Amino acid sequence: MVLDILTKKHVRAILTLLDENEEMYVSEIQRILEIDGGNLSALMNKLVKEHIIEKRREPQGESIGKSYYSLTELGKRALKFYELDNEFEKDRSKIVNQTNIKGKVGKVINVGGDNTTLNIK
Repeated sequence: MVLDILTKKHVRAILTLLDENEEMYVSEIQRILEIDGGNLSALMNKLVKEHIIEKRREPQGESIGKSYYSLTELGKRALKFYELDNEFEKDRSKIVNQTNIKGKVGKVINVGGDNTTLNIK
């Protein structure tokens, strides 16, 4: 499931980097995000498998060529998942836990700050 990979650690940062830079090779991503090479390689392979990013290999003569990664159209759409998550978190932070108090209470006190309000009646 795509959601499983999108919620893994570092995936959001990887996709954001690729969105900002169009194309990068793995050692650039590793250096910027300070991720273990093995972990990064495994993540990149999963993202390629899910068609979220694509890999382009550029030969370098006799030496091992560099692999460049970029976002696919699906990857660009996946970034919207993170935008939606941000909106959800903002909305969630506005929710105020309420407790119903029964009985007679003589005063109303409103205490507000940091999106929290306490009403006592």
